[in-house]
Amino acid sequence: MELTGERLAQQVPILYGGSVSLDNAACFTALRDVDGVFIGRSAWDPAGLASIIRSAVS
Repeated sequence: MELTGERLAQQVPILYGGSVSLDNAACFTALRDVDGVFIGRSAWDPAGLASIIRSAVS
């Protein structure tokens, strides 16, 4: 925030891009400052991806 100021810093979306899976997606999306997740290999299986999405939005 020192470089941009708090107002601009608050507008930057935070996307978690670690090892997102069905087991932890809901935990990451529940965090106040996390705006979304980047799902890597877990998204290769369409049914698995759908499960992760349902978990994260519930």
